[in-house]
This record gives sequence, structure tokens and C-alpha cells, in this order.
Amino acid sequence: MKDNSVIYIGRRFGRLTIIRRSDKIVPKNVLWVCKCDCGNIVEVFASSLRIGNTKSCGCLRQEKMRNNPHNHHLCKTRLYVVWTNMKNRCYDKKNEKYKDYGKRGIKVCDEWLGTDGFVEFYKWAYSNGYDDKAPKGQCTLDRIDVNGNYEPSNCRWASSSIQALNKRNTMYLTIHGIKKPLVEWCREYHVNSGMVRRRIYKGMNDYDALTMPSRRTKRLMENEKPIPQI
Repeated sequence: MKDNSVIYIGRRFGRLTIIRRSDKIVPKNVLWVCKCDCGNIVEVFASSLRIGNTKSCGCLRQEKMRNNPHNHHLCKTRLYVVWTNMKNRCYDKKNEKYKDYGKRGIKVCDEWLGTDGFVEFYKWAYSNGYDDKAPKGQCTLDRIDVNGNYEPSNCRWASSSIQALNKRNTMYLTIHGIKKPLVEWCREYHVNSGMVRRRIYKGMNDYDALTMPSRRTKRLMENEKPIPQI
């Protein structure tokens, strides 16, 4: 019986090139020895090549998995949970935080939604300082503008303490042209934030509210004994 296998040698199927027929005898099928573009040698059934089930030695599938974290073990990582929670806050009306996000009109950008949404979010995260080994609360997703959407230009990775300062009800003071949260100014000037807040509510300007000595401080200064001159 004439062997027509020579006419198939050199033909390509995906990344595989047929180099010869296998010495193994397979009933009702043909087994080809193929060389993959990556250099590996594999044996593949003719039927698998013909219908396109096999296109490489397996390297193609591994590359797709590496380039698409949504399809493998990264779905179980902390970053995937961050991405899922972000979407739930914006679109799940049963989520306890929906009232502060989705109900207010906060959305997730199209780039981070859909089939490849996590892939794009994953790439952005690691290109912008995400650290999966950071202690809990030290690398959290934060929106720079608390009234803006979740999108690359409005998001950053920050500690929980920074996030706590970046809320809708955060009061800011401007001193000498520098704008910072009230609590930061009070920490810097060693004054009580409650006192400064009350002063501002009564109409006092930012600088005076922050720097004017309290009544207690004034009394201490008035009762302070002068240092005797030698």
C-alpha cells in the first residue's frame, strides 16, 4: 500500500509543523511527529490537527493564561477580591455600601469592566504601586476625587489612614496657600481638632482657628512665673 505521508511533511497547523509520521500504529488514525515553534517535539493525532483542537505543544495555552489572569489562579488573589468589591459597591443594590457609591452615581470605567476588565485592572494595579505583600490596610484602592469614578486617572493605592482623610465629610484648611485636611494641620500644630472645627463653624478664619491660643493655654501663660534674672 502506497504511503502518502510524505505529502503532509512540512505542513503547518497553528504552531506545529509536521516532520514525520510516528512509528506507533494507531487504529483508524494517524499519529504525526510535530515540531512546535518553541522547539518542543510532540506527537499529535491527525484528526486533532485537522479540526484544530491542537495548535501547539501546550505553550500557546500557557501564554494565554499568563496574559489573561482572569482565567486562572489569580482569581483567588486579594487583588481579584478588591476588583470584585469595587464593582459590587457600584452596581449591586444589595451591597451595604451601594448607597455611598452606586446610588451616588459612582461608576467603574469601561476599561475595568467586561470580559477583560480584571486583566486591565490587574495591569494597571501592578504598574501603579500595588503590592500584594503589603500588610493589611497599607495598600488599599483609593479614589483621589471622592466624587469621581473608579478609573486609572482617579485611583491610587493608599493606606487606610490616608483613605480616612479622603472622605466627603473631611474638612480642609488652607494656611499660607497650602491646603491640607484639618486633622493634619492640628497634628502639626499640636492643637485639638474639635476646638478648631468649632471655631470655624462660628466664622473664624482658618489661620486664626488653628493658631489662636485656647483659653486654657492663655491662663497657663498668664499664670506662668517669670524666670528670675541673675
